Amino acid sequence: MSEYKYGEIVEVRDVENGDWFGPRVYLGSITLPNGDVRHYVVKLCGDGLDFSGNPVQWKYIRKPEPALTIEERLERIEAAIAKLQNP
Repeated sequence: MSEYKYGEIVEVRDVENGDWFGPRVYLGSITLPNGDVRHYVVKLCGDGLDFSGNPVQWKYIRKPEPALTIEERLERIEAAIAKLQNP
């Protein structure tokens, strides 16, 4: 059973060290006869309530990292400023 559920928001790529693309909506996965797994997704468009085009298959898939809170962003900015002031 896949760790992803139908309708879940994911990011995808076809090359191991390539850039991630997203957000995409997960549809399902299949295992090919050679053992490779292909993940099928559709792209969100407009207000996020509609899909664009047909399902597309990708080799790699992941759940997006959660967005930083305002407090976490502020802490990172303050740490960067402190580092600049005291090299």
